[in-house]
Amino acid sequence: MIPIILLHHNEVNFLDRCINSINKNTKSKHEIIIIDNKSNYENKELLKRKFSNKYKLIFNKKNNWLYGFNLGINS
Repeated sequence: MIPIILLHHNEVNFLDRCINSINKNTKSKHEIIIIDNKSNYENKELLKRKFSNKYKLIFNKKNNWLYGFNLGINS
């Protein structure tokens, strides 16, 4: 299975479009890992409602791209 790591910060609508595109265009078995980089409360709650039952969610306490990416790699 191929892991696909997506970093997110306060833009759930873009993330939704990105995931739809990945699922539509990726023929290999894959696992989507969403790393939230310290989004605001509303975006975190929306992420949980929309994606927690389908994808792995990790909530990064820092808004740091590299740290968030490493969290995804190590998960």
